[in-house]
Amino acid sequence: MEKAPLVQIHTADLAPVVTPELKSVASMKQLVPSLVVASHEDYEFASDLLRQVKGEAKRLDERRKEITGPLNVALKSINDLFRPVISGWETVEATIKSKLSAYSAQIEAAQLAAMQAEASATPPPKDLVLAKPTAEGISVRRVLRWKISDESKVGRDWCSPDPAKIEATLNAGGRVPGVEIWYEDVISARAK
Repeated sequence: MEKAPLVQIHTADLAPVVTPELKSVASMKQLVPSLVVASHEDYEFASDLLRQVKGEAKRLDERRKEITGPLNVALKSINDLFRPVISGWETVEATIKSKLSAYSAQIEAAQLAAMQAEASATPPPKDLVLAKPTAEGISVRRVLRWKISDESKVGRDWCSPDPAKIEATLNAGGRVPGVEIWYEDVISARAK
């Protein structure tokens, strides 16, 4: 039996808000590629247009937040309510998995000991369990895990530059060998 959602959002109710905005932005997207900035007057016109565009985007984003704000507050409250319970179940799950994994490792060690004993012609203990355990609804797959035990021995091929450290060094006036630098203008505009 499918449960009905507690809250339903009908996006069709928002169409009257968004449809005219889509038309406006579509017309601007067609006009802007043909915009030419070849003089101070063109620059001023384009700057004014940019501020208008920023203003429209800001106005629409404020309207969006007006609509979604209460939903986000409700979602946060619901998540806060359920978080401790879900976390508790995750802890229980992790503990059970750890115990299953430990037993599986114990069986694997016994299997290895039995194979080594067979190779040396020593009979294995009578109570030795050689089959890996199985249970309905449970699957086991072997995954590779790793950790760095000695950073100095990790080869250069496995090291990657840290963009945040490079940026900090360059912003402080330093140089980083092997890094090319250049400057680009970044335009920012206030909404009109």
